[in-house]
Amino acid sequence: MGHPEPDHAARVLGMLHDGAFQSAELDDATAVRETLRRAVDEVIPAPPSAA
Repeated sequence: MGHPEPDHAARVLGMLHDGAFQSAELDDATAVRETLRRAVDEVIPAPPSAA
């Protein structure tokens, strides 16, 4: 198990991190946090539930 493209995912997460810090300085920090969480969830999907 793992991400199908770990290098790409790492680059995207790095960009999201850097962009989030800059955006939080310039915009609404709450909106930035929600957007960042959604983007991370899209890059790293939650594991399937063991139901």
